[in-house]
Amino acid sequence: MIQLSGAGKRFGHKLLFENLNWLITPKDRAGLVGANGRGGTTPLRVLARVELLDYGSLNGTSLRTDFVE
Repeated sequence: MIQLSGAGKRFGHKLLFENLNWLITPKDRAGLVGANGRGGTTPLRVLARVELLDYGSLNGTSLRTDFVE
């Protein structure tokens, strides 16, 4: 299980997401779809611990992550 709580991320002045709360249980599958350059990949990169949050918390272990850019 992995959980984002009150999570937020910016790139410079651009706000990608704020106060994001997301719980993913062991049997869940999650994905984001959207236009290129809109920050959709960033929450998944945070879950994969490739990117750091600017604020909030990421808790949990035993998560298999895959992503394609």
